[in-house]
Amino acid sequence: MAITFTRAPTLAPGDPVTSTQIAKLAAAFNDRLRSGLGDPSYRLAFYHLNLFRQLRNPSGWLWPSQVEFFRAYQMLRPTQGEWPLTGPGDPEGTNVNNPLGAYVFGNEAADLPAEEDRLTSPAAGGIPLRLDGRAPASPLDYWTLGKLQRGAWDPATGAIASPAFTAARSWAGIRYTRLAPYGNSYGSWLPMPEILGTACDDPDTTDDYPPPINYEIKFSALTAGLSDITYPGTCVPGPSISPADKYDGHVAAVFAFQWAYYVFVYDSTDPTGYHVDVLSTQDYLEGPYTGAPKLGKREGQHLPRVLNAFIRDFRGAWAGQIPEPPPGAPPSGDPPHWLRHAADIQRFLRSQYLLAPARGIEAPPGQVSASYPSWTFHPASTSTAHTLHPDCCLSAIFLQVANPEHPIRLDIVGPEAHLTYTFPAGDTIQVLPTPLTGTVAITCRPNTATVHLELIEQMTYKPDTCDLFLLLRSSAAIM
Repeated sequence: MAITFTRAPTLAPGDPVTSTQIAKLAAAFNDRLRSGLGDPSYRLAFYHLNLFRQLRNPSGWLWPSQVEFFRAYQMLRPTQGEWPLTGPGDPEGTNVNNPLGAYVFGNEAADLPAEEDRLTSPAAGGIPLRLDGRAPASPLDYWTLGKLQRGAWDPATGAIASPAFTAARSWAGIRYTRLAPYGNSYGSWLPMPEILGTACDDPDTTDDYPPPINYEIKFSALTAGLSDITYPGTCVPGPSISPADKYDGHVAAVFAFQWAYYVFVYDSTDPTGYHVDVLSTQDYLEGPYTGAPKLGKREGQHLPRVLNAFIRDFRGAWAGQIPEPPPGAPPSGDPPHWLRHAADIQRFLRSQYLLAPARGIEAPPGQVSASYPSWTFHPASTSTAHTLHPDCCLSAIFLQVANPEHPIRLDIVGPEAHLTYTFPAGDTIQVLPTPLTGTVAITCRPNTATVHLELIEQMTYKPDTCDLFLLLRSSAAIM
């Protein structure tokens, strides 16, 4: 007898989503879960257990249940009791090897500070929220603090030193092997890369290990204009391999993160023996692979789901906040009171990230210094131009105007837009509604004023959900 399920509705991009369609989607999921095919209910329980497993340390030989959180503590209200009663890492305290314990309290073995330090302490690798211990009080203070937060990036070498990026992504260092009890999905027979016809040579004939298998590692392009990437194999260089560059270009390892794949590629010309290709997950997808399946597990991506669960309670969009006016009534620009302070997540994720690292120069090696293009215009109409790096954009300006007889007019012209602003005396930060690229022409008509202008030339980058999480958490830390 054939097995049938409720068909999930499909929508074209831009179609409105109705409650009926959402209900049908839920029914389609529930049909499949109730069927028992593929053990979905057990697999879901196992998946959640690998996030909450062994949240409390043992005391000597006395071990708490691995599912203690589900059996007891998830039922408690915060007012009914405190748990655990001892400090993180101590006997009967929070287990910092668990992903949740490591995220909140840090893990020394993973070189991960506690979340509190990651958000507030630059000495611990966190994002600076204050200037010399005080809150910013002027446009110049906010401009200076933004520089400290975004750091710098050298597009020529790829070197980056960005507190905002580090703080937003530091949780990704909580990783486990596929045999660990934490952080993995249930697993199954997984498709593997194709085995290439050319076998690998044994990199070291003096040991007892056989030659590695030569797999074809590939990435499919998701963005128009990009090509698929295929690496020549996974053979390993070693003392028994000649010439030394025989396996240059072969893949040593692939680390997948929420925002990018980091592909470690053997390279005999590099002092480390390899270089790293960074492939954005917005542009590439690893695989798909169709090789002979192998029993294994996949990384569960538990913590990104935890972060997303936190973010969703703050979601809002300006279009959804403004009620539709009655027919004939003038439009209202005021959102409902309870949504007035909701984060416009859609706009944030679609816009240039203002804390993306500024363009910089790596000198000496390992140190990146930011470069902010700046000019001082003296009394007279003055023009200048600046050519941005192809991977950078102009997102905001800082203007200092001294003693003008009239308001200052500034024209910024790029390939995408012609922007005109008028500024009074004092300091002003102006975020451009449309980030500019290419060569930008700037004309200042200061009349009798002296004007200092500074630009943010930064990595072209739209924020990820981990960047939004940092924004929300650090905002709460300031308040």
